[in-house]
Amino acid sequence: MLNYSIELADISDLDEISYLYDELNEYLENTENYARWVKDIYPIRDTALNGINSKSLYILKTEGKIAGSVILNEIQPAQYSNLSWNINATGKEVLVIHTLCVHPNFYGKGIASILINFSEDFAKKINAKTIRFDTHTGNFPATKLYLKKGYTLVGETSLNLAHVAEDSFKCFEKII
Repeated sequence: MLNYSIELADISDLDEISYLYDELNEYLENTENYARWVKDIYPIRDTALNGINSKSLYILKTEGKIAGSVILNEIQPAQYSNLSWNINATGKEVLVIHTLCVHPNFYGKGIASILINFSEDFAKKINAKTIRFDTHTGNFPATKLYLKKGYTLVGETSLNLAHVAEDSFKCFEKII
């Protein structure tokens, strides 16, 4: 059993989170980049800083290191309005998962699943009605994991991201 803690990130975590993003993006560059993230474009230090400043970035620590992180807030991309969601919910009724990532050194240890469970518990705590998120259409591991965890595929949309060659994202939802 993995010994871990999950906590709200603060400014003292910024360098280590930035390092996690850089290491992950470098790994993705050299292997299969299912997420279609790009080093020095997304996620980057500013992604972490914005998450810290908005008190929406959570980190999972194990073995004295940040092994994963997730940003949780109610911010839905405008393109989400093009989809037929399973429940009519807006604002704080919706928890959106952004930038869920795991350091490659911790792959295969269930960290993504732990962060998803944390997100669901957090949604219940803040009385959200649903959790929504998107992932690149080619992100087969994420799709498989979320379907296994009871999320439903709502549809696909473009997010108009200039750095993504194939700008098509699967959108998922789980009613809480």
